Formats: sequence, structure tokens, C-alpha cells
Amino acid sequence: MVSISSSHSEVTSVVPLWSPSQAEIHHTAMSRFMLQVQQPNYASLWQWSVDQPAVFWRTLWEFCALRGDMGQVVLERGDQMPGARWFPQARLNYAENLLEPALAHPAEALVFWGEDKVKRHLSWSDLKTETLRFQQLLLDARVVAGDRVAGYLPNLPETLAAMLATTALGAIWSSASPDFGVQGVLDRFGQIEPKVLVCVDGYWYNGQALSCMEKNAQVLQQLPSVTQVVVVSYLNWGGPDPDLTLMEKTSRTQGKGSLAAQGVPLSAVPEAARSKSPCVPGANCLTPGITPWCSAVWPSITPCSFCSPLEPRGSPNVLSIVTVACCCNI
Repeated sequence: MVSISSSHSEVTSVVPLWSPSQAEIHHTAMSRFMLQVQQPNYASLWQWSVDQPAVFWRTLWEFCALRGDMGQVVLERGDQMPGARWFPQARLNYAENLLEPALAHPAEALVFWGEDKVKRHLSWSDLKTETLRFQQLLLDARVVAGDRVAGYLPNLPETLAAMLATTALGAIWSSASPDFGVQGVLDRFGQIEPKVLVCVDGYWYNGQALSCMEKNAQVLQQLPSVTQVVVVSYLNWGGPDPDLTLMEKTSRTQGKGSLAAQGVPLSAVPEAARSKSPCVPGANCLTPGITPWCSAVWPSITPCSFCSPLEPRGSPNVLSIVTVACCCNI
């Protein structure tokens, strides 16, 4: 921290806000890594990384116990800038590396405050459960590696779960803030032609509830590639689900599906959909007692196979993982 005089023109002292103790330094991951590679200090570690970059990064991959296949080559054309290629043969999955190791940690994964309206705490196990639930919806929507999933969402726990579920399948996640106007969202999402659109009923701003349902319907109407829509209930978290009238009208016109993430009572699902494959909360769902993401289904969409015993396509406790290339060109 730099202390500056009242005139803002003269530096009078430099006082760190915080300095770690030697014991704290000793227990850091960097200290353990330096000990393993026999580098006595940070300066020597940095110099080694510059002098032998391929060895450094291979060793770091192994030290961090990354899940995936590093391949045989760490660095190609390392003397070229631009032109260098890092890990050209490697394949890994971001969601797997984030979720699986963290499950052993007792600490919370997320602490969410939506202004002073909504407060939520999620453990790593909770986050994985939400990710699994959303992944089942993506699998039912036939999302595969390379497909695009678009999130028109604020920073919510559901946003992270949707991103991780998308990434786990090797699909591509793109997002836009709900304060974007319709045209701004279309400029972004229209280029990538998403298969699934995840949006929110609204958001809080300076104590005001701002609905997004009309904008959601306008965006959906102009994204012909979308085959499935998910509406996350945020404004009324823990209460009745959002009014999907606008989304339902658009989805029926264009043959899309629309549903609420928190779930709509089965009685609200059209009879035509219920008769195809009943979805009973808690009976086949990942989290007993919690209504599944797919419990509100319009006639054009059949309930997800995981919530129906007819065609199970995955294990409820195992995240389906598709590894993707992670080569970085510089």
C-alpha cells in the first residue's frame, strides 16, 4: 500500500497491507513446487522457467495433477513469437479439473448475494449436483461437443452450473448480461447459432426488480437455431415460478421448448407432455425433493430421459466428460 500526502503529489511511505508469515509461505503450493524442483527462490524459479520452458510446464502440469492427456509435445517452435504452440497434442476438460479435485475440500464453493434480496451458499457437492442436473437437460437436448449453449444471465449459481455442464460435454458456452438490449444479445448470439438458450426471469438493480421475460421472448424469436430454452427463476427465488406465457407462445410458434429451472408443478405441464413420460420430483431426479430442471415441458419437448425411466442415458452420479484440445498458439 502506498501512502500519499493530501496534495496527491508526494509519496510519503510504503506500507504493505498484509505480509504472510514464514510458516504461511512454507505451506503455499509455490513453496512446495520450488522444493520439488530444487529452486531456492522465486528469481531462480523464474529463470529456470525461461531457460527450460518445456521442462518447466511439463513439470508444473504433473505437479498440479491436471486430469487429461498432456501428449508427448509440450512446446513447438518455442523460438518463434508469434508462432509458438503450447501443448499441441493435449486434451483435457475444464469442468472436470474444477469440480472433481475440489469435492474433497470442505470449503464452500459459492457464496452468492443478490443485493439484499437473495443469499445462497453452495458446497462443492451442491455445485456438482446442479451441474449434473443441467447436464442431463443438455444431453436430452442432444447437445454434443462443438454445439453452442448461450446464457443470457447475471452471475448466478445456475450460470456457473450451466457453464460447467456445457464445458463438460465439450460444447461451447457464451454469455451476455441481462442488462444487454435485445439487439446487443442478437449481435453476440446470432453469430454462434446456439442450440440451447438459458435466460433469467429478471434481476435486481439498486433494489428494483427488472423483468427480462419480454426481452427473452424477443431474443428467442430471432434465434432460429435454438431448440431448447431454460428460464432461471431469480426475482422470485424460492417462490412461484416465472410466468412463461410469452416464452410459451414463442416456443410453440417456432417448435421450441421452454421451462423453468426451479420447476413448475406437474399440474402446470400440458397433458400431452405429461402423458408421454411423467416426471415425478424426487423419484428419479438427482436431488430427492428438488423439482428437476425438466419438470415443466411444453408439448414439443418430451421430459428428459433421466427423469423418466424409459431411456436413461447417463449415470446420475458421474459427470459425462468430453476432453477437448487445449493447444495455445502464441
